Amino acid sequence: MKKFLSSLFQRTIETDTEMQIEADTRQLQYSILQMQAVQGEREAQYKLGTMYYNGSGVTQDYVEAAHWFHQAAAQGEVRAQTNLGSMYHAGQGVQRDYNAALKWLTQAATAGDARAQDNLGLMFRSGEGIRQDDAQAFDWFQRAARNGLANAHFHLGDCYLHGSGVARSAAQAVAHFQIAADLDHTEAQYQLAILYLGGEYAGSNERTAFELLQRAAAKGKPEAQTSLGSLYLSGSGVSTDPGKAADWFLAAALQGLAEAQTSLALLLLEGQGVPRDAVAGLEWLTRAAVQGSPRAQHNLGVLYYNGMHVARDGTAALHWYRLAAEQGHIDAKFNLASMHYEGLAVIQDYGKARCLFEQLGEKDHAHAQMMLGVMHYLGQGGTADLFQAAEMFAKAAAQGHAEAQRNLGVMRRDGQGGPRNLEEAEKLFRLAIAQGSQAAYQNLQALLSARADVAFDDDDSEHAYDPLADHALSEEQQNGALNAQYLCRTIDDVDMFWQLVLLDLDGAMTGNSTARAFALASGIEPELFHGALTRTVAESAQAESMKDFLDEVAFAYVPDSEKIARCRLASTDYIMRHYGFGKYGN
Repeated sequence: MKKFLSSLFQRTIETDTEMQIEADTRQLQYSILQMQAVQGEREAQYKLGTMYYNGSGVTQDYVEAAHWFHQAAAQGEVRAQTNLGSMYHAGQGVQRDYNAALKWLTQAATAGDARAQDNLGLMFRSGEGIRQDDAQAFDWFQRAARNGLANAHFHLGDCYLHGSGVARSAAQAVAHFQIAADLDHTEAQYQLAILYLGGEYAGSNERTAFELLQRAAAKGKPEAQTSLGSLYLSGSGVSTDPGKAADWFLAAALQGLAEAQTSLALLLLEGQGVPRDAVAGLEWLTRAAVQGSPRAQHNLGVLYYNGMHVARDGTAALHWYRLAAEQGHIDAKFNLASMHYEGLAVIQDYGKARCLFEQLGEKDHAHAQMMLGVMHYLGQGGTADLFQAAEMFAKAAAQGHAEAQRNLGVMRRDGQGGPRNLEEAEKLFRLAIAQGSQAAYQNLQALLSARADVAFDDDDSEHAYDPLADHALSEEQQNGALNAQYLCRTIDDVDMFWQLVLLDLDGAMTGNSTARAFALASGIEPELFHGALTRTVAESAQAESMKDFLDEVAFAYVPDSEKIARCRLASTDYIMRHYGFGKYGN
């Protein structure tokens, strides 16, 4: 033990001695450089300026740095000219002077200094202190790139990407970004990764993007850290890992990046990849929202509107929705419009709502177009206009909006806002029904019943079973039977419906007592339907989609499990009755 302490103590003395020697050496070097600089040696003047600029061995002093760079630059020291030009451009240690910056950078650039050439290119591109000239900027970037400067290759890539001073070329942009990235240029690594993720310019390559982002993120670039976190969260180019996603979001969030703060907040609120922590999640989300992140502002508005993790506060929701909407956030603008429409936490104002819906409708926002259709139909926020209503419903319907399809179907059925067209009405009702619209099913049922030219199968004879006429059925049972009736009328495949009944009965045996009793009284032998849910025959696979449709209908009665069971069993009973299965067989 004594020997160990003795050796440690000795090592400490040696280290202290070495540090003193290094300090003495730096002081001696500084004294020599200062003497040489005062004597007019330009190399010493340049080195002394560099020491003062970086604070290396001396207290950082931009004024002193500019002084010595000026002395060396006046004697033709190219590196000093570049540094002095950059300091005049930034106003470091000297009064900002674009003319002086241009003078010194041009001298150094003409002499072949790559950094000066690149900086001169930036001045021409930005137009700071000089007439903006993209072609001149491109020329100087090219010169610097030929001298092997990574930063210049990055700027060339950006010129080619945006067609600045040169014809746009995705291939050239990627090529120059790649050269810069290989030279360990962080911005180029990040930009190239984004291009690979987008696939528009470089071709989609998630794995390469992931590797580039890793390199940039490891050097502390917050945008790269955020993008890397997003890849871990989505599993793009790497195995899904919410924990690593949270780590990278945190690294970027601590640097103040609002996008990362938002993503981290949502993980904390959901407990995804990290322990659920509503307090920390709200803190990060609020930080990002205060910084102006529209995504954070919208999400904060959602939390306040729904009272999730915070007390419900319509005024706060309105505030955050408005801030996000002003920045063009689509969902926030729709929510804001809806609050004005409903008069929630604000005086009801159809005019404002309509204005916001119109802005969204112009961008093909289906739900906003549907709402505009409603407002035109009812004359809310303006004069009623059935033709405009039909036009808006049609636009939303074309994007698959079920409610708009159903509304347009009603208008086509009744000849509102255009000629009466029963065939189109039927088509629209069926489209809406396919998405689970119960109202559309009722509309279709009434339409088909009223049409004289409809030729139903044997189910439509005068003796056919009509769920609507069966007053012994509850509302949910009628609903289940009517949806089964729709399937039977639109799909002609008895084998598929047999498989569907077997699936239903097998499922019923695992349900409540009512469901089990129904299965046992179905008149179908248990050995026929037992295990049907685990079979892989083709008919079962096709029948499962119909089963999902009928399940969705029944799930509308959540959380009332009895109503769910009655609705679903009524669907199965109708199919059995229609095809004469089990107890309904002859």
